[in-house]
Amino acid sequence: MEASEMDPQQRYVLECVHMALEDGGITRKELDGSQTSVYIGAMNSDAKTSKDGDYSLMTNYTVTGDAASIITARVSYNYNLLGPSLTIDTACSSSLVAVNLATQSLRIDMFVTLTKARMASPTGKCQAFSANADGYVRGEVVES
Repeated sequence: MEASEMDPQQRYVLECVHMALEDGGITRKELDGSQTSVYIGAMNSDAKTSKDGDYSLMTNYTVTGDAASIITARVSYNYNLLGPSLTIDTACSSSLVAVNLATQSLRIDMFVTLTKARMASPTGKCQAFSANADGYVRGEVVES
C-alpha cells in the first residue's frame, strides 16, 4: 500500500541510487551501517500538488509518500546509512547546493583525521607563540 502512495520522485531516486551503486561496484553489504551521508536536491512535488484539497485521495501513507524530506530518508533507511540525510530545496539550484554541501562534508572529514592525530587545536583557536598553544588551526587568506 505504501508504494502506491509514494511520490514517483522517491521511487526514481531509489532506482537511480541502486543503479549508481551498481555501476560503481559498491555493494549493499559494504554500505550497511556505514556513516554514509545522503544529499539530494529536490524542488517540486507534482504528486502532492495533484492531491491538494482532495482529502479522499489521502491515506496514512500520504505524509511520508509526499514529503520531500523523506526522499533522502528512504535512501538512508533502504541502505542502512547512518550519516546525515538532507533533502535540499533551493529552487532551481537545489541539486547544485546539494553537491556543494556534500563536498563540504567530505572536506570536513580531513579535520577529523587531524584531530585524531592530535595535530589540530581542540579549542579551534590560533594561539601562536603562546604558552597555551595546543596544535594548529588552518587558515586561508584571500587577497583582493
